[in-house]
Amino acid sequence: MLGRECDERRSLAWSLIGLGSEAASRGDFAAAHAMLEESTAIAEEVGDRWCLAWSLCSLGDAARANGSFTEALAKLERAAFIGREMGDALGLARTLSSLGEVLHGVGNTRRALETHREGLELAVKVGNRSTMAASFAASARTLASQGNMERAALSFGAAYAIRKLIHFVVPPVEAANEKRALSSVKRQLGPSGFTIAMARGSEMALEPLLAELFNSALQRSNAAPT
Repeated sequence: MLGRECDERRSLAWSLIGLGSEAASRGDFAAAHAMLEESTAIAEEVGDRWCLAWSLCSLGDAARANGSFTEALAKLERAAFIGREMGDALGLARTLSSLGEVLHGVGNTRRALETHREGLELAVKVGNRSTMAASFAASARTLASQGNMERAALSFGAAYAIRKLIHFVVPPVEAANEKRALSSVKRQLGPSGFTIAMARGSEMALEPLLAELFNSALQRSNAAPT
């Protein structure tokens, strides 16, 4: 393949990632899958490992949002492997955010928490606020599903504070999932407890917040079968 043709194919692959991710955010999973599969195939064809990792992450994230955990796990695990190989900290943080939810979905509680923690630590290190917000929200949804309601509220509080700072609007599909998790947390903690925990999460420094979110939860999961 000639250099110019290769560049054009690579540009097409990146465009398809954006279009496919947008389709998934609207709930059009058939269109998203088609575009992201094409992007993945082009990235493989031109040998662009960086693009391939992002395409696989987007494909896995769309599958997760659609409830296809087996497909999501395979795509995200491969994306994470390539991201580590390439040293792409931002892409890896994004991948781990989604992978943590998938691991919880397939019943691997301990590894889900470890993955969320690693993803959040990477997002904080990179300093990308939108990825930090997404990682905190994903961690909150997993913590809520595991019954860690106060920690879920802390994590949601951090996510909401960052979103407010950067004027981030949650895509419709994620907003619906998040609303269900928030309702469950608020019901368990009560309105007052929920408000207090959300406020604490929005105000805590990152290092102690990460320790509070995961240390006790991981100790609990280590004592239980995964």
